[in-house]
Amino acid sequence: LRSGDSVTSLLPRTFLTAAMPLSSDLKVVFFDLMGTCVDWKISIVRALKACPTISASGLEDLSAFADTWRAGFFRYILASFDRGESSPDIDVVHREVLDALLSERGVSLQDWDEDIRRNLVSAWHDQLRKSTCFEDSDALTYLQLGRTVSTG
Repeated sequence: LRSGDSVTSLLPRTFLTAAMPLSSDLKVVFFDLMGTCVDWKISIVRALKACPTISASGLEDLSAFADTWRAGFFRYILASFDRGESSPDIDVVHREVLDALLSERGVSLQDWDEDIRRNLVSAWHDQLRKSTCFEDSDALTYLQLGRTVSTG
């Protein structure tokens, strides 16, 4: 995987329904929701666009910044697991990674204050609140017929 990629990004969007006929014996479908059924990037880029414009290196391309932030999140999580730590609070991880990325780009707390940063971290949850589902996520209706569908 390259930075910013996910396992699901490597599969065709129709992989499950087109490549794997579903057995009638299948009773439960269990998968990750964030980034699988909902488009995480729309929420993050929307929140970044709402921030005050500053001339900082690395913030010209908000989509690329969002990718870097997400990749940093996964690096942080995997490193904590490698150290044998329990799963950290994702909001704390998003904030620590955001602060580090902004610091690297010369963005101070005076440029983007606590409220702005708190709103950016909160945007990771907006993908669920603001209906940013991928177009083909209505395939869940098909999967759910006679089965339990769970996102964790």
